Amino acid sequence: MEIWLRQLPAFWYDRDLPSPAWTTQITFMRSLAQKLGIPSILLCALLFASAQAALAQDVVVEKKPDGTTVNRNGEIVDWLGVSLKLDQSGRIREIDNDQIESVETRWPPEYTQALTQIESGELVDAANGLGEAVAQERRPWAQNVILAKLIGIQQALGQHTSAAQTFFRLVDNDPQSRFLHMAPLPWETGKSVGNLPSTAQAQQWLASGGRVGSDLAAVCLVAASWLMTSHPQDARPVLEELANDLDPTISALAVGQLWRQQQAAVNAKRLTVWRRRLDRMPTPASAGPLYTIASAASRASMNELALRDFMRIVILHPDQEIIAAPALYRAATLLHNEGRSQVAASLVEELKSKYPQSPWAREADFGN
Repeated sequence: MEIWLRQLPAFWYDRDLPSPAWTTQITFMRSLAQKLGIPSILLCALLFASAQAALAQDVVVEKKPDGTTVNRNGEIVDWLGVSLKLDQSGRIREIDNDQIESVETRWPPEYTQALTQIESGELVDAANGLGEAVAQERRPWAQNVILAKLIGIQQALGQHTSAAQTFFRLVDNDPQSRFLHMAPLPWETGKSVGNLPSTAQAQQWLASGGRVGSDLAAVCLVAASWLMTSHPQDARPVLEELANDLDPTISALAVGQLWRQQQAAVNAKRLTVWRRRLDRMPTPASAGPLYTIASAASRASMNELALRDFMRIVILHPDQEIIAAPALYRAATLLHNEGRSQVAASLVEELKSKYPQSPWAREADFGN
């Protein structure tokens, strides 16, 4: 009987078929019930259970080398580090992260509601909903997805200390997380708003991070980055060692934080060296270092280069609001100062539309 059920035509599960097709299905069902020697009503129950099981499955959309995609159905049993593991009727298929186009799964209702609230700009309610969703979710890999979303919202709200604590929870679950690039680091030198980590908190985090190169390298990175301004003698050696970390994301972010403290005295030659290093960084981790390069170019009055780099961030990293929002503001400011007011105004509108809760959006009026 199981073989027969597996051979059911795909249209059986299509709920949007026109009436004639449903007539065909009923006829098919009666014929199949007779072949199996079971009542039609029992076959209906089996079909319903089969359909429900299919709908409950996770779907991983995998990218193929030729550019096409294929849907892989099953149960995601693990998604840590650099790959996802999918259970397909007892057979485990491992899919690398860079081959994953998207994932469809069932989420707690609090998570789907929070996504709607994010779209409508209700970030405080969204943050609360994401916290509840983490508590409801039982799958560790799915918890990490929700935690990553929460980190971004907390940063957008200026809750940098809370974002760091959420990030520590994420990397405790998955030290090689694909979300390492979301480490809540300070990238804007001139202005940081909100609930900032205190020196005592950062020192405590650094002490708890243990030795550099351990599974807690990400904790050391966050702690040293926030300590760099007030206690560079403690922070710089840590960042210099992390700049050589085997994890390319940790290394890239540490390099970018070191650049942040050097940008005031940078020249064109140094920027060229930095750009070569930037080209070797993983794309998700390059937003912060690129912001530092753009800021340094602006300080050195290389305005066209600065404008180009700020806009690269806006185009390539729109989901990293903590970096993309000030990049939009800086680009608009450069244009305004050069008398290109109409283009600057369009960027201001984009800033207010994309990131309405950002403090940069509230400041971007240029006296109008």
